[in-house]
Amino acid sequence: MGYAGLKQLIEQNAWREAGRELGQYMNGEWDDELAVLAATVFSALGDWEGAYTCIAQGLQYNYRNYELYLLLGNYYERKNCNQAWLCYENALYYCSDEDDRRIIQQHKERVQQDDRWCVHKVSIVILTYNLKDMNMQCIGSIRDTCDPSSYELVVVDNASTDGTLEWLQEQKDMTLVSNRENKGFPAGCNQGIKAAEPENDILLLNNDTEVKEDFLEEMVAAIRRHKRAFSCAARMVQYHDRDRLDDAGNFYNALGWSFARGKGRDIHTYEKEEQIFSSCGGAAIYRRKLFEKIGYFDEEHFAYLEDTDIGYRARIYGYENWYAPKAVVYHVGSGTSGSRYNYFKTRYSSRNNVYLIYKNMPLLQIILNLPFLAAGFLIKFLFFAVKGMGKEYLAGIKNGFSISHKGRKVPFSMKHLPNYARIQLELWKNIFVRFTA
Repeated sequence: MGYAGLKQLIEQNAWREAGRELGQYMNGEWDDELAVLAATVFSALGDWEGAYTCIAQGLQYNYRNYELYLLLGNYYERKNCNQAWLCYENALYYCSDEDDRRIIQQHKERVQQDDRWCVHKVSIVILTYNLKDMNMQCIGSIRDTCDPSSYELVVVDNASTDGTLEWLQEQKDMTLVSNRENKGFPAGCNQGIKAAEPENDILLLNNDTEVKEDFLEEMVAAIRRHKRAFSCAARMVQYHDRDRLDDAGNFYNALGWSFARGKGRDIHTYEKEEQIFSSCGGAAIYRRKLFEKIGYFDEEHFAYLEDTDIGYRARIYGYENWYAPKAVVYHVGSGTSGSRYNYFKTRYSSRNNVYLIYKNMPLLQIILNLPFLAAGFLIKFLFFAVKGMGKEYLAGIKNGFSISHKGRKVPFSMKHLPNYARIQLELWKNIFVRFTA
């Protein structure tokens, strides 16, 4: 449908005439274009509630229309500059026109000058264990690219011995938690979360990363955009080959395999924002208030699969995990453990996988998946046996059964039955995703 006459009147700033012209469309078929035009006219005439109604209706037709978010930002500037800022963030996300992006950016910067503007900060939590140079580079990239008023930095040192702790103690712009022993990744994460400002969402970041410009803003905008999100994962790019992906969201399947989607793929793969099974804890933002509801990271894991476990748990409770491709971070990988495949990782991965299955699957679901799980574990054993680590893999499985008796199973509730059903279908689907992702 064309709106040539209405557009012409708007371009001429003939608002009363535009209002009369608009009347002929009000009782007909609506679309997001008409919603933009109508909201523009109502705003110009001072009818802000009418403008809001048009915007809300337009977003039902097309939630990706950046002009609607721009107009919604204009609406909120009068009453809530923080909400206005978030609307402009959404407008920037969906807008590809460079001229319009500059206009939206000007609106956003104007809001930031308002004394009332105080978007909730994010607490960036980093765990360190040696790797002093990497730590310095990671923290340096945050300082170089992120507005210091938009975040607090919390660093948890797990008993570094290479001068990392001494360097951290000299820094004045962070909260430092120092452990006398290596407590493991999930315990360190929990320490950092609890040391952070209580109102802040949590952004976990590996110390062997370098963040790209706008990384923090894109992460914040993503989790604000998805109201049911527990977490949003960044696009992780290989540090030493920046034309290749490292992680585009974590997935889990009925074979008992956890895998990073897109690993080694071309950088232009997986550019769509979409739901994922769980977020990689190496670069992900989490909604703080939900930790109290679903629980914190399970410290029994020590290392590996703790992020899959908590993402799985969030799914059981009905929450979502999303992939935010515009938030880019460069990742070295295996910085702490030393290599992709080693005895430590092999043992702990198999151990924690058994524990993850026991913990998150009700008995009937375990029985349903048993043929797939048996096949999956057998294939993994043969894989590691070829690499000379078969005994470590079996030792990890044995240890996994041992720790599974500690009674930390997620309580089953009938109200979560639809969530279990959706998860199960996804576990089957992800068998095929594993070989195509």
